Amino acid sequence: MTTPKQRPADPKAQPASNKTVDALVAGCKENCPRCHAKITSDQLKTIFPNAPDDRVTIVRDMFNQYMENVEIIRCLRKAHIFAQMRGESGDALNPVSENLNYSRKRMTQVFGAGVDRRHPGALAAADSGDQEGIGNALYAGSNGNGNAASGDGYRYRGRGYIQITGRGTYSGTQGVITSKCAGSGIDVVTDPDEASTPKGGIISAMGYWYWKTPSLNRLADLGDAAATINMVTHRVRGGTDATIDAGRRTAYQTTMKVFRTPECVDRDKPSSAATPWVQSDGLQSSGASSMA
Repeated sequence: MTTPKQRPADPKAQPASNKTVDALVAGCKENCPRCHAKITSDQLKTIFPNAPDDRVTIVRDMFNQYMENVEIIRCLRKAHIFAQMRGESGDALNPVSENLNYSRKRMTQVFGAGVDRRHPGALAAADSGDQEGIGNALYAGSNGNGNAASGDGYRYRGRGYIQITGRGTYSGTQGVITSKCAGSGIDVVTDPDEASTPKGGIISAMGYWYWKTPSLNRLADLGDAAATINMVTHRVRGGTDATIDAGRRTAYQTTMKVFRTPECVDRDKPSSAATPWVQSDGLQSSGASSMA
């Protein structure tokens, strides 16, 4: 296991932190202090301009508390995860829950003409407006779910700032939350609806980001190119969609500016060079100043 590096300087959000971090970057040829800098409210408001202050505060504080643990400790990694969150949940930091309100016609359009053969009972549930029945039929036996009668399909439908879907994904994400976000109080397996709250939404997004393979952190380290953004998007979503891909690339144009990825002195280093800094000072982010 790689030994964490001792923090050489404190780049967290403090008064005049923008100048402080700029000075550290200017004088530092080996490591980028911005990579480990805590995010600020102003940065989040730039990415999510319609987010209410209470959501911004929760997301800022939870991300800052656990970012080192899940190794989102490069400017590129921050830019990529927040671009995906913006694409998945919109510009108001509203952790969404999957809409299963399908009509028969719409379900056939989305899932194909053989949907009822592949997912028995799905069309009947759509005809009666039974969203729980739709979820259980569509997701039965996939991604760690039990059969339709188990209720897993609806119980573990998509939720969060990054939509986690299926009992297997919830379980994998929770494993990271338990080990890397200890003390958060979040358990998305026992209470999946927690992923639809701002606190559970950001913690589940970070847990998913760390759990997913191939590593999303390593994919993010590949850079700012459109092809890289597409790869991250396809890994998060599990599929391709030209309109969604374009939206994520647009979101990334904002996050790359917020986290100043072109200026990062660590951007061309191998992923193995990104190691957590020791958290020895116990200071909390005030969110009072901007580093964007």
